[in-house]
Amino acid sequence: MTSSTSTPKWTGLVPVDDTALSVTDSGGDGTPVIYLNGQFATQGYWRRVVAELGRDWRHVTYDERARGRRSGRSADYSFEAAVRDVGAVLDARGVERALVVGWSYGAFVAAHWASRHPDRTIGAVPVDGAQPHDWLTAEMEQGIRTTFRRLQWLTIPLRLTGLTPRMTAQWPTGSARHTPSSSTAPTPKNLTTAAPWTSPRLPPSYGQDFWPGAQPPATT
Repeated sequence: MTSSTSTPKWTGLVPVDDTALSVTDSGGDGTPVIYLNGQFATQGYWRRVVAELGRDWRHVTYDERARGRRSGRSADYSFEAAVRDVGAVLDARGVERALVVGWSYGAFVAAHWASRHPDRTIGAVPVDGAQPHDWLTAEMEQGIRTTFRRLQWLTIPLRLTGLTPRMTAQWPTGSARHTPSSSTAPTPKNLTTAAPWTSPRLPPSYGQDFWPGAQPPATT
């Protein structure tokens, strides 16, 4: 879908819940594309992609909560918040329908957004993500958590560059994780740019095995 009028380029902060997200909109009259970052990435990772695709597309990038140098911290870093933020950014930029491109963690977010909002989705492009729900074993997850704990000292100076999130998160005491069975968590299919858009039906917990939606303590 190409807009009938050209939108000017815009960079700024979009208020969302208790925070604000740093957003860049290339403007133009091309087909809108919104890019969803990896868990610890920033919108800067898409610069080469945006440059190569050029002006035939309207590129919208943003830094998630506590990512990058400008997006604010929040009391909610859950997966559901990440999905909601996609709509908040599109609404703020006046985009009715967009092609959703997600990389890594962003691919899971893209799959959920496309499944829940087929009327606003031109298509979805999951890159290196949106794997089957059961690909990560308990041993692998524990290894990932151990690695991040060991590298915690390195994340502190990297926060100044925007390469690591400026947040802390703790799994709530007494909470129970929900791991869907194989019969309720299908692998997403037909996530293409073909029109009309046909969305898969994804369970609410799909993709959260890797980064559960823990509620971290409020930051000051």
